[in-house]
Amino acid sequence: MFWYLLHESCGIMIFLLVVARLSWRAAHPPPPLPAATGTAARRLAQATHWLLYAVLLLMPATGYLMAGNGQPVPFFGLFGLPGLPKNETLGIIANRIHVWTQFAVYGLVLLHIAGTVWHVAVRRDGTLDRMLPLQRPGQP
Repeated sequence: MFWYLLHESCGIMIFLLVVARLSWRAAHPPPPLPAATGTAARRLAQATHWLLYAVLLLMPATGYLMAGNGQPVPFFGLFGLPGLPKNETLGIIANRIHVWTQFAVYGLVLLHIAGTVWHVAVRRDGTLDRMLPLQRPGQP
């Protein structure tokens, strides 16, 4: 039961962190891609990022629908979030979406890692450097 409750709480935390990240991104757009980046690569990068955000919101939302199906959902044992009224059909649909969405997360994370490897090891175009915090001279 401990692991299940931890799973639920981590899902809620991921949802909140993604909402915070999207809020930050709305106010602070990312730096532009290098000019040499082709249209297909730009579209693939944008689609991967937005789909990753979407599934990282959808998974916790469907998990909440399943866990809160008629009962409160505990958050790290600190307090309980109110559950929705019990709805068996909604719980089944949410379960299916929750389970299948995990494969989308796996695929998108692998695609994201592959893109990083491509830019760092193959193209060596500085794409990773534009995402990292600025380094001051003498700073490791």
